[in-house]
Amino acid sequence: NGVCYIAVEYADPSGSVAALDAGTGDLRWIDHRPTDHPHSTVAVDREAGRLVVGSNDGVCYAWSFPELERAWTFETDGAIKGPVAVHDGLAVFGSWDGHVYGVDLADGTEAWTFAAEEDVMSGPAVDPGGTVYVGSHDARLYALDAATGEERWRFQAGGWIIGSVTATREHVLAGAYDARMYALEAATGEEAWSVEGRGHATSAVLVDDGALYYAERATEERPGLLYRLVEA
Repeated sequence: NGVCYIAVEYADPSGSVAALDAGTGDLRWIDHRPTDHPHSTVAVDREAGRLVVGSNDGVCYAWSFPELERAWTFETDGAIKGPVAVHDGLAVFGSWDGHVYGVDLADGTEAWTFAAEEDVMSGPAVDPGGTVYVGSHDARLYALDAATGEERWRFQAGGWIIGSVTATREHVLAGAYDARMYALEAATGEEAWSVEGRGHATSAVLVDDGALYYAERATEERPGLLYRLVEA
């Protein structure tokens, strides 16, 4: 609708969610409700009529959409640092309390929860078939049933998986702190291939015109690079 929705952090632990005119940058709406830094990317579900965002205060905030009136809040026991995915009436996100949550977009009630073994910062991907793919600080990538949160498979990487996951028709793409970018079979979690880089692979993968693009975070010893991968 020609509007850009963003979450904003301030120097003091606080934040806001704002709506800007995408053509001019003029401020159309702002709410200073988050009480701590909102790292999470804003998600919009037009069918459910909700705009949602997570924050370091451990709260997922929801507004009506497009009216942008306060709707509900959902509290976890850890910071919500990754993007929120929306699918089939649910908000799906991880928390630094070590859980992945499925929350009803209509009223903010918990539909399901899944326990990983460490913090969950990764942004989930949800495929059209109803599978959630999400990483964790326990170095695993999990495939969960989007309706129930039941585990379908898990994959063990060699380091934290903190970046957003990308799902294609047949594969799941995720980078890890072991400097590797992994492509897994979506149906089984088996490794199709992996590529070793130099830094921590933390960005989401962009799939465009037969190539994959992703970036790394630098380590103390090595720089982070930007990669373009093509079929050999």
